[in-house]
Amino acid sequence: MKNSKNGLFVADPNINIFLFLFACLFSSFAFASSHLVKMNSISYEPRKLEIKIGDSVQWQNGAYTEHSATAEDAATLDTGLIAPQKKSKVILFSKVGNYKYHCSLHGKTMNGEVNVTK
Repeated sequence: MKNSKNGLFVADPNINIFLFLFACLFSSFAFASSHLVKMNSISYEPRKLEIKIGDSVQWQNGAYTEHSATAEDAATLDTGLIAPQKKSKVILFSKVGNYKYHCSLHGKTMNGEVNVTK
């Protein structure tokens, strides 16, 4: 319906609230970035990554053996085994935190870290 005073469209207040909440919820993901972590023979590059909430990280295996990115608590971060030669896995980070991970096959000497901030 139009407001007779200024000719502006005035929607139902419940719809305005819904649209506002929808915009707030998804605005942080609208400017999300993608980051790449390369899995080499026995290392991740970069080993440490600083990202924002809503960003995604792609782990790409360029080695000749399988690798993973697995946190101590696999429920928080686990790519599973990624096949060799440019196969990859993408994970979206929706919670603030510091995610330390390692390769489940090569142990904690092959380790990395993703720090997620607001």
